[in-house]
Amino acid sequence: MSSASATIKALGFLQGVFKRAVVRGKVSANPVREVDKPRQAGVRRAVPLAPETVETMRLTLEPDDAMVLTLLAYVGLRPEEAINAQVEHVNGTRLWVPARKVANHDRDVDLLPVVQADPQAWLLASGVRSGLVVPRSSGRAWTESDWRNWRNWRTRVYKPAALAAGVTGDLRPYRLRGSFASLLLYEGHQRRLTPPPWER
Repeated sequence: MSSASATIKALGFLQGVFKRAVVRGKVSANPVREVDKPRQAGVRRAVPLAPETVETMRLTLEPDDAMVLTLLAYVGLRPEEAINAQVEHVNGTRLWVPARKVANHDRDVDLLPVVQADPQAWLLASGVRSGLVVPRSSGRAWTESDWRNWRNWRTRVYKPAALAAGVTGDLRPYRLRGSFASLLLYEGHQRRLTPPPWER
């Protein structure tokens, strides 16, 4: 919680206490009512990336990194969910996402028609048949340490690709979830995406 919101919360509490005190005749006036509350910074609004921008980024990435980007931008997974997605959870048109710390309930994600073939094509091209959809380069599962080093992927892979594609402002991969939400809104207007790196 920011100091401004903590101050506003405290002032709201004190104002309520003194209001009751005035009503009960314990004090003659509410001194907190005259205190100016600090302005709260506006909530940072997510600005989704256009599909053209996402495609430009995918074209510059290695196939495994492009698949992670696909899971973020076109399947709407959180970063932790993307690196833990399991082959056994992909069912043609849907992906089952088990509950994790960031989301305390299971959910099924409908794969958009334009990307339904991508996970299967990636699995065929990569040789991955079970376990993680995108394992570490060593073929092993991501460790807790790898997850803590997610910033390394952001800095080493995502940020350069985003900057090269002309992305400005918020450079967090989480912004890609907004791109997925936008695609859902315009689902009736889908165009064929460029072939992913593993098909070129």
